[in-house]
Amino acid sequence: MERRFELRKGELMADCEVHPAVFAGMMSRLERFAEPFAERLRRPEQREHAQTYLQGLLSDVEQKNAEAIEQYEIFLEIWKDADPELAEVTEARERLEALRRNLKQASG
Repeated sequence: MERRFELRKGELMADCEVHPAVFAGMMSRLERFAEPFAERLRRPEQREHAQTYLQGLLSDVEQKNAEAIEQYEIFLEIWKDADPELAEVTEARERLEALRRNLKQASG
């Protein structure tokens, strides 16, 4: 991310305060939202993989880097034999690398 956007993001995040209760049911709401899409997946493991992917996306929050990394690693392990150019696999790989970089920078 460009430095100017990173600075603006920091300013916006400083102004934000979200009550923890807002996030309490987030995964169940996301699962309900994704149901029409998941129904199109034929095999149960495809639906499970989609859920793992969504959990990884939802977990991609600065305070949850370790959890997000774990979810992306699970997703990529499950999809290791998929087409490496598949958009979801590419995005997951890029997000995982970014999370690892951020975690490394934060730990000094």
